[in-house]
Amino acid sequence: MGQRQLCSSRPISLPKIAAKSRLAGCHVTTIGCIALGCAATRAGPTQHFQHNIDMIKPQTKVPELSVQTIGGEEWKLGDQSPEHFTFVFFYRGYHCPICKSYLRSIDRKFDELSSMGINAIAISSDSEDRAKKSKDEWKIENLPIGYELPIDKARQWGLYVSKAIKSEEPEVFSEPGLFIVRPDGELYASSIQTMPFTRPGIDELISGFQFIIEKGYPGRGEA
Repeated sequence: MGQRQLCSSRPISLPKIAAKSRLAGCHVTTIGCIALGCAATRAGPTQHFQHNIDMIKPQTKVPELSVQTIGGEEWKLGDQSPEHFTFVFFYRGYHCPICKSYLRSIDRKFDELSSMGINAIAISSDSEDRAKKSKDEWKIENLPIGYELPIDKARQWGLYVSKAIKSEEPEVFSEPGLFIVRPDGELYASSIQTMPFTRPGIDELISGFQFIIEKGYPGRGEA
């Protein structure tokens, strides 16, 4: 990548999925090549890279996860039985305009994901009222919206947590993350951000997972 940044991303090697972005402020297992990135830490006066030993590695079981959904029943990851994967999109909350456009893009592709054998849900630490505003005002019609993710659970999944810097933000909330989980609860890939930017685009995800499903490409980054 040339200069060191807060996060490094290895080039995506699958056909038609060249890495077009430079991910900053994130810890990512790259979607596409599924190669582990790194977490940045600061020690003394110099900045260096350090792997997070507490991260959930591909090919290992993810923590249990259950949330209430707007207009629906309790959603449990352990109850999901897609043909191939479950996409768990953690988003920041109602206060985040980038989350609005991101969730709307996923919602438009929800049927296509389903046809590929992929379930999807969006989850935040928002209250039920804020999550309902997100669903209604953002016109999310298909994508299930889970709410009241406990901050301790967010940390267990490896998500970053922020404190409010604006009046419209919750006192604390989890930052974005995408976890791609096999039907048996094993992590296939993940992408974790410290801020609202540089999330994997839904078209890139669909293109990548068409290849992954067709070729039986394994999860990487387990070592």
